[in-house]
Amino acid sequence: MSRMLILLLFQLGLVPLVAAANPIDKSPPEVTSAGHTHTRPGHELEAPAERWHADAALSAGMGQLAELSEQLSALQSDAEPAQLDLIGVSIEKTVQRMFAECRLAPEPDAALHGLLAEVLDARHALQKDRGAISAKISLDSVLARYREWFIEPK
Repeated sequence: MSRMLILLLFQLGLVPLVAAANPIDKSPPEVTSAGHTHTRPGHELEAPAERWHADAALSAGMGQLAELSEQLSALQSDAEPAQLDLIGVSIEKTVQRMFAECRLAPEPDAALHGLLAEVLDARHALQKDRGAISAKISLDSVLARYREWFIEPK
């Protein structure tokens, strides 16, 4: 399978993307797409020494994810599968738009893509387990780290 197909399947939440272990090279595995390089999700990143600047597209996408997290909060424990599916599709579309519009420098780009991979995991939880609570917890965790790591545009 080509690297691009694997990346696309991962971004859609259909396939886990596992970096091949290389005992000699300990640098983060990378994938090239959309004209720039992304560190593969799963590479652990720490909070930056100085916060990075978010652009308007990133800020808007994170705002949409926050709204979707609030929608999950409003659902009852017996939410209809169609409601969860609708929120899941909205999460996925938001993340795909954020991947497509990504224009950050390599380090914040890698951090963002790691966060977005976690968002796709939350979407997968909604699809597979109907886990609205676990999806909300994951989204809230991502949003909290985003606010710690990035400065919103004025």
